[in-house]
Amino acid sequence: MAKKMTAMGTGPATAVPAFAYLALGIALDYVLRPRFKLHASFDM
Repeated sequence: MAKKMTAMGTGPATAVPAFAYLALGIALDYVLRPRFKLHASFDM
């Protein structure tokens, strides 16, 4: 028998991995910041 959907729907199943990827992205940005720094001028 199929499981009944809760009142929150698929939100928790989607939000938990999304926040995990967000935290990983922020951590990598903090650790590797000098590698991704742009050294160009964007004046037009």
